[in-house]
Amino acid sequence: MRSDRIRPNSPSFQEGLGIYIKDVRPMPYPAAMIEVSREPGAVWALIGGLLFMAGMIMLLLFKIKKEEIAQPSALSGQLSGEKALSDAKQAKK
Repeated sequence: MRSDRIRPNSPSFQEGLGIYIKDVRPMPYPAAMIEVSREPGAVWALIGGLLFMAGMIMLLLFKIKKEEIAQPSALSGQLSGEKALSDAKQAKK
């Protein structure tokens, strides 16, 4: 086992275990509370988070693309409505 220095916000990782310092009390006698943890599902949680983020980005891109496709047809409908209005004005004259 190798030696390492543990400080708050700077844990030590030894053989798959995380060693965290939680509390240090110098009074009435020196004491330190440490936490030793092993998280075997951390890799799967990271993979799940990355997949979720990729899915959200794809959804956003598909929505943007769908709106870009729908927008020109809305403009052409608006233009044809304006043309019909101008044609109706010309017919009244």
